[in-house]
Amino acid sequence: MITNRHLSFALAFGAIALCLAVLAACLVPILRTAGPRCLPPPAGFSEATLVDTWEAGVPRHRDTLTIRADGTYSQRIHVEFPEGPPLDYQTDALPWYLSYSSEGIPYLHLTGYSFCGMNVAIPCTETDGDGHDVCRNERIEMNGEGILLVLATSDAWPTLEEPVYYYLHYPLGSENSYVYARSDNAEAP
Repeated sequence: MITNRHLSFALAFGAIALCLAVLAACLVPILRTAGPRCLPPPAGFSEATLVDTWEAGVPRHRDTLTIRADGTYSQRIHVEFPEGPPLDYQTDALPWYLSYSSEGIPYLHLTGYSFCGMNVAIPCTETDGDGHDVCRNERIEMNGEGILLVLATSDAWPTLEEPVYYYLHYPLGSENSYVYARSDNAEAP
């Protein structure tokens, strides 16, 4: 037999569940955009921080950027296939520069960047593309260049206390990442 007490309990439980569902529906969009998605680098960051050799991938599928202090970089791509010859592609010295978002996030612009390292279906001579900037949650158009987000992390994340580790993030979106890290066995830039 259902009593008034049972009915009151069921109504209260239903009202609480409805309130939680509405609250969750309202909070999800806010939480997706609240706060900084990416932090600007610490005060000691400069262009010199990027001068090094950076690698993405694994030994059988490697994309290497050598960034030089003279404002040039080169890109070397090596992809081995189960059958047939490997894909080997290397650029001459090409220009690079930094720009900054209004939030202070550095963007590394690589003129003539080849997209075939991340997708061998794209011809290595193709230099136009696009991506999704996870820091600003917007599309990035790339015409004749690749644009990499220069992001930092540290053992004390999110405070970016020393030591700080940098990585170069190709903006594929949050689920898919193509990330360059400093090479362990880097050649002199």
